Amino acid sequence: MSSKKIIPGIAVSAICKNEAHIIGEFIQQLIDWVEEIIIVDDSSEDQTAQIIKEYQSKFPDKITYHLFQKSEKQYLSHLRNFGISLCRSNWILHMDIDERISKEFYLELRSIFLEGNSLEAYDAFRFKRLNYFLGKPMNFGDLNLWNKVHLARKSILKFEGLNHELVQVNTSNTRIGQMRSRMIHLNEPLYIDRIDKSRRYLNDLVQEITNKYHKIFGFYFVLLFPILYFLRLYFFKLGLFDGRRGLIWAIHSGIARFQACVVIYHDNSIQKGVIK
Repeated sequence: MSSKKIIPGIAVSAICKNEAHIIGEFIQQLIDWVEEIIIVDDSSEDQTAQIIKEYQSKFPDKITYHLFQKSEKQYLSHLRNFGISLCRSNWILHMDIDERISKEFYLELRSIFLEGNSLEAYDAFRFKRLNYFLGKPMNFGDLNLWNKVHLARKSILKFEGLNHELVQVNTSNTRIGQMRSRMIHLNEPLYIDRIDKSRRYLNDLVQEITNKYHKIFGFYFVLLFPILYFLRLYFFKLGLFDGRRGLIWAIHSGIARFQACVVIYHDNSIQKGVIK
């Protein structure tokens, strides 16, 4: 990273939990060129805190670490917003610990902040991800659709929601730019970790399906929706071109929606007193 120039006015903020195996790599990719690094720890139980504090001792003016103990009514969005409150810089790039900055992404950031007039024209930027699944990039299916505002002025940025945080920016669409290069998102290298992550996101999925389909939800929806979702990813979103991983991802996504639909159906049955 020594060939990278400092980009003034930009901070990276991230939340973490039990990331000892990759937290060092995450910090190393940033330390030479960002103004500050803010890491909010969701009560890690491994060596994550120790590793971060070792880096912090070497770069005390650059790295901010805070242990955040959530209450029952607090979610990941609260950690994101707390990270914003700790930031001294005018701009924040929100990242996950398993995200990596490609050379192209860095060069585009440098162009935005050092070489053009984009900062005057925009208050925020969207960017896409190159998502990995089972250790390799996915170029089709729904993993290729992610395009959110995770780079914005501190003064207009806020996160809402449960596990899948929703980005809120207090500006007009004309003031939101689109980056060309993509962030690399490595995700979980092992499928067992993906299963665990899907379990954590189940409540979000239940809420999403309930909000969208409550008027037509019934027992046959529980059976048909997961199948249709699989067909959509694998055929209409061209997941088949990602080979075996595309098939596995489409099946995994369909199963996740089946589980969410069963939760909704069971909860509705309890409320109506008609469990059979």
